[in-house]
Amino acid sequence: MDGFRHDYLELVRLRLGQDSLPNFARLEADGVRANRSINAFPTVTMPNHHTLVTGLYPQDSGVVDNSMFDSHWPNETFDMGSQKSLNEAPWLDGWPEPIWVTLQRKGGLAGSLLWPLTDNFVNGDLPFQQVSQFTTLDGSVRYPYTKRVKDLLWWLDNPRYQIDLVLAYFDEPDETGHAYGPESKEVAEVIVELDKALGQLLDGLEARDLRDKVDIILTADHGMTWITRDRVIVIDDLLDPADYSTTEFSSVGLIYPKPGKEDEVYSKLHGAHPHLKVHWLSDTPSVLRFNHTNSRMPAIVLLPDPLWHLVHRRNESGEGGIHGYSPEFADMNPFLIASGPSFRKHEVVDQVYAIDIYTLMCWLLRVRPSANNGSLDRIANSLLKPEVAERLLSFEHWPEWFVWMAIELELMWFFMVVIVIASTATALGVSLHMQRRYSRLAEHSRDQYEVETMDCVYHIGHHDCTSVYVEQTAGELHSTMAEHKKQLKRLTRNSGHPIDFLWDLMRVNIEIDEVVYHRSTMHCRIHFSVTRLGQPDSISALVFPSDGMAARHRKGVTTERFFSVTEISGIRNSNTDDCLHYLLRMLSYQSILRYQFEDNVAPYSFAYTDGIESWQKTASTTLISELKHSYSVVRLLEKDVGLATTSSYLKTSGRPNYQMSLRFSGTTRSSVTRIAVLNTTLPEYTGFQAKLATLMGFDSVFG
Repeated sequence: MDGFRHDYLELVRLRLGQDSLPNFARLEADGVRANRSINAFPTVTMPNHHTLVTGLYPQDSGVVDNSMFDSHWPNETFDMGSQKSLNEAPWLDGWPEPIWVTLQRKGGLAGSLLWPLTDNFVNGDLPFQQVSQFTTLDGSVRYPYTKRVKDLLWWLDNPRYQIDLVLAYFDEPDETGHAYGPESKEVAEVIVELDKALGQLLDGLEARDLRDKVDIILTADHGMTWITRDRVIVIDDLLDPADYSTTEFSSVGLIYPKPGKEDEVYSKLHGAHPHLKVHWLSDTPSVLRFNHTNSRMPAIVLLPDPLWHLVHRRNESGEGGIHGYSPEFADMNPFLIASGPSFRKHEVVDQVYAIDIYTLMCWLLRVRPSANNGSLDRIANSLLKPEVAERLLSFEHWPEWFVWMAIELELMWFFMVVIVIASTATALGVSLHMQRRYSRLAEHSRDQYEVETMDCVYHIGHHDCTSVYVEQTAGELHSTMAEHKKQLKRLTRNSGHPIDFLWDLMRVNIEIDEVVYHRSTMHCRIHFSVTRLGQPDSISALVFPSDGMAARHRKGVTTERFFSVTEISGIRNSNTDDCLHYLLRMLSYQSILRYQFEDNVAPYSFAYTDGIESWQKTASTTLISELKHSYSVVRLLEKDVGLATTSSYLKTSGRPNYQMSLRFSGTTRSSVTRIAVLNTTLPEYTGFQAKLATLMGFDSVFG
């Protein structure tokens, strides 16, 4: 919750009554509260959000301010409010990776709900689920708290995948605090609204039986204080604006002198105002942890006294809420409440350190943290139940393989008992089955054979499996397999699932080997292969999760930037009738597609063979209508969406395909850079335009 000062709960209760925040009270009673969280300098939004997910001070994390320069890209400026600037350079590549990247590389899944700096690739990775931080930035899109919490709960309770970490951002009470001040009635009112959202979350977790399974850490990036127009330091009275550049200029000044002007700028500022301290970067007070030299740090740091602020020109001064001062100034500190199965209950501690939260989250997620500035010992003993703290602290000094074994050990004992019982029952069952089997074979004629069962395993390039127990002659079996092949191709094309949209990118071939005889047993083998067509560089991930099936996306980028599925493993369902059925289940289950679009380019084309005659007339109108009525979509104006159609005629496996290009263009504010399709269930449609509109309208996340 952005800008939630450490004492806001008390201020609201004094103004509106002790019972005015019932859901914050629920969380406090069921968890542990820190009166203050000591955050990082400068106490502004982007650096402190990144500190929470890296455990590093801004001088080391690579995010030194809400806006920043980098000497490696002298013509670029990062601005937290500009999606264009975020995409102009790989701002986080080469810097320490955030927790969601580490988690996903270890096999976990992360979701980002408006969380800063998760919109662009970080070392080639994106959060598994995401709502862009720019969704509500310009105020034109309404994304109510109720909808945000609903989306968050869906991520936690989705039957097709399990999100291990959700990073959720709420922009209040920061915006209201800036406008009206930290002790205003407007701030109190918006905190009451946040309390309702928190109640919706807690009720939703309880209804899903997740309250005792999910750990919640509720905190903020910084606090807020109030400034007046009579406490200003006018820098243009002291410096020529042509001699320097700056990114942060209010409660702190980050000065980048022009080459050759360093000493002159410093001498003009040093001692120029009694309420202004001027430091070379290397001389910045050590308590701020802001003195390391790198390509993003300023040469000179200006530190006005608390409640004083910097302006370029005198007419810029005014009153308002502000933050950014040293974390030693208590008004800059946020709050923290932690609740869940790992945390103490109904306790209060004096303070925690924001840099410790990263390493705590890592160990709770069973992931070894990267090098960081935090202390697990300090935060674990403050917030965690003693037995949980003892276990996590013991893991910190052991190799990663040992940690994994120790964490899983409690579950292992349970599964060992289950495995022993299941193994015994299986052995008895197999023994009885073999007796019946050979008795039955002896009674059948020599031209009848039994087809054995094998599990399907997906390898790169082909898919092998065999049919289940069937007794028929060799000729009948060949005929059956040929029919199965036809059915598989036909049904996958008409399954009504998102797999339909991939036929322009893949060619699916199904081949059946010659029958092999071994000890009166007939084996049939089906090869399932996928061949990429064209230049599918718009797809960054393709996953098929379903009940009884796990799919994992592993790093493996080809020259076409195509992230291929490299592993699909399945658990055989006892009710599955044959191998064909199993393959159809795999292809027909809900697919999760993530596309990467580039500005003002039509990088992705859909090809489809059914219902071509009507979609050209209505696709554009239908699509725009769907986009404008979806909460989770950035509402694009009609002039910003163009639907270009072509008459390209492709031949794939002897069948004609018509191609449609979908182009998103317009202003930088509304250009589409990514689409993620979430939990869509497409029924049978006959028109291509209906499929396209539904694909775009169902809980799609646009950045």
